[in-house]
Amino acid sequence: MLLLDDDALVTHMEDALQRLIYLFDKACEYFGLTVNMKKTNIMGQNVSNDPHQENAGGG
Repeated sequence: MLLLDDDALVTHMEDALQRLIYLFDKACEYFGLTVNMKKTNIMGQNVSNDPHQENAGGG
């Protein structure tokens, strides 16, 4: 029996998050794991701006 507990996927862009979720799903499928949606939490944060843009001005 395989068990994975308390995993987090973190990215700054929505398309990257979609890819991470897809790859995570494929990895779970490969190892015979399933995600318990009753225990799953999805948290988001406003990421409409590039987090690195603030430092682009050099100041």
